[in-house]
Amino acid sequence: MAVCYQVSGMDYWLVTDYHDRGSLYDYLKSDVLTADELVRVATSMCHGLAFLHTAVGNKPPVAHRDFKSRNVLIRQDMMACIADFGLALALHEYPGDVHGQVMQQVAFC
Repeated sequence: MAVCYQVSGMDYWLVTDYHDRGSLYDYLKSDVLTADELVRVATSMCHGLAFLHTAVGNKPPVAHRDFKSRNVLIRQDMMACIADFGLALALHEYPGDVHGQVMQQVAFC
């Protein structure tokens, strides 16, 4: 669950659930994934990226632009949550090469 709150002017805060397993980067420094956990984490990351890159209703396709293990949080059930959207772009505002690059990444997942 996430709540977006406007503090002042154009500043927004996005408040999300706390995931005590931390980032994928931190988790892998101290733990080893089983084969089932690896599939669960990888599949949920791919589904998350596919959702971001796909226009749904009024939501435009979005390019994260900083996707890395430090920006993937691990939930208690080993599902991945994509985080840190500070560099994200709504692709309808930037047509052209950016969209083609994102579509190649979706096809890879």
